[in-house]
This record gives sequence, C-alpha cells and structure tokens, in this order.
Amino acid sequence: MLEGAIGEQVSLEELGGTAVHDRITGQVDLIARDGEHAVELVRRFLSYLPPNAWTRPPRHPLGEPGPGEPEALVPVDRRRAWDMRR
Repeated sequence: MLEGAIGEQVSLEELGGTAVHDRITGQVDLIARDGEHAVELVRRFLSYLPPNAWTRPPRHPLGEPGPGEPEALVPVDRRRAWDMRR
C-alpha cells in the first residue's frame, strides 16, 4: 500500500524499526531480545491484570520505591510539568 502511495519500496527498518519507536516516538515500551524474552515480558504484563472480569486487580500500598523499582510514575505536584520520557 505504501509503495503504491509514494512510488518507492521502503523496508520496515527504514519506516522506523523498534529502536526508533522505543527511543523517539514512545510508541513502544519494551523490546524483546528473542522469542523467549518476549514470552517473559508478556507474562509479566499479564500478571498485572486480574484473572477474569469479575475479579478486581491486585492493589499494592503506595510508598517509596524499593531497590530496583522505578521511581514514582505520577508526579506529586500536579501543577508542574512532567518529563514522561524520564
């Protein structure tokens, strides 16, 4: 479809591979190294969801991030700008 629109053959990497969307556009959150790593990432993602529609998702108390955990995702002061890439 793209070739018909612009009259050129463009590779997927030229359109913007995973690295471009991870670093620049922000459309990608995680990049898997291989199939096994992809399965691990999917399992971790699914662990955040409840097992079915009638079960509430797990809740964890808020507090200071522990070792190896990311900083708080939501800024404390709602009136200040927030650097989402950080």
